[in-house]
Amino acid sequence: EARKKAARSLPLIEATVREEPNNHQHRFYLGREYLLLGRVEDARAALTLAFDGIWASGDGPLVDTATHLMQAMSTANEEPAEIIKVGQRALSRAPQHPDLWFEVGRALLSATAFQESAEAFERTLQCIKQNVGDQSQTRLTHRLWEAHELLGRAYWGAGRYQESYQSFLRALPDKPEDSAGWPLLLNSV
Repeated sequence: EARKKAARSLPLIEATVREEPNNHQHRFYLGREYLLLGRVEDARAALTLAFDGIWASGDGPLVDTATHLMQAMSTANEEPAEIIKVGQRALSRAPQHPDLWFEVGRALLSATAFQESAEAFERTLQCIKQNVGDQSQTRLTHRLWEAHELLGRAYWGAGRYQESYQSFLRALPDKPEDSAGWPLLLNSV
């Protein structure tokens, strides 16, 4: 359904961006729709322009743009160090946003920087607890299981097995049956 909606919206957003090339918020929407449709290179290009424009102007959804850009970069198999740079840049302006810490943690985990990844996921969960009243802008609100699962993987890689086990147990009750990673999670537990 989301892809169908994106396909319907895409021509309108593309027209708006052509008419208003400096409208960074619409460029973010364009990149988001491209990413949803699997047009990763187009998404990365649009989101990079949006991120740079929002960064310079201070006007637009910086956190959403950064997280979507990091996801596009990850999907395109870019170097984790480049993904982390985007996250660190965004964190310099939104240091308490859990979605940014989550994406940085994913990139660090991909780079097998297990201890640093664990610290990023710990920070993710800490920020969610601190921002209880303002989770409307947090993608992870209904996906805490994912943060716990990836934290478990980071702990495992760092040799922190008891903490890994506890994190995996926290992920189990809410992990959707149709989500990926069940064999790894169950094997790890």
